[in-house]
Amino acid sequence: MSLNKITVLFLVVSLTVFSQKKITIEDIYSGAFRTKEMYELQSMKNTNQYTVLNFDRATRSMQIDLYDFTTLKKVSTLIDTKDQKELADGIDSYSFSKDEKMILIANNSNSIYRHSFTADYYLYSIVTKELTKLFDFQVQEPTFSPDGKKIAYAKENNIYIYDITSKQSTQITTDGEKNKVINGITDWVYEEEFNDPRASGNPFIRAFDWSLDSKKIAYIRFDESQVLNFR
Repeated sequence: MSLNKITVLFLVVSLTVFSQKKITIEDIYSGAFRTKEMYELQSMKNTNQYTVLNFDRATRSMQIDLYDFTTLKKVSTLIDTKDQKELADGIDSYSFSKDEKMILIANNSNSIYRHSFTADYYLYSIVTKELTKLFDFQVQEPTFSPDGKKIAYAKENNIYIYDITSKQSTQITTDGEKNKVINGITDWVYEEEFNDPRASGNPFIRAFDWSLDSKKIAYIRFDESQVLNFR
């Protein structure tokens, strides 16, 4: 390489370095270099789209936004917490009914172990834009029936079925008791050491599921009455 070429290269590199904006302490702590993340990404089953849980720093609100896989551009906002005073504390997680016309939304979550938790749950209709709080108590792992008419959930080691139309719950197990019998929910070691076969990589917490005709529920019953407590 000739001396002239080296000089030109040196000048170009020098100009590039000095033309870049200097990083300040304010830049670092203001979030100017914050990485962009996607929370609660879910692929839609009925369209070539996906949803992401976003946070708007300006309004301090959260949105479930719909995006197109082909263009990666936002199509619409399904729900925005700034329009829902009941969700002032935000959205922790969400799940869709099979027809993707309703969303189960969790907030005010309280951890049980590292992955499991109880939460307040709301039912949101994408069609009518109506938000309804389901219960006056916290529950675990609420799950839509395939026909979208009912929701099964666990509470205090028992399983219940909530009818969306009548807004009534039916208890289907009665022997659940802390440190003795668990119906439909795994204990600590399962969520730590096993993955849910229905969703690779997810902890195994929910141990119940609907039949395809929405008429029955299969569940695992754990009898831990002979297991000693260690502290």
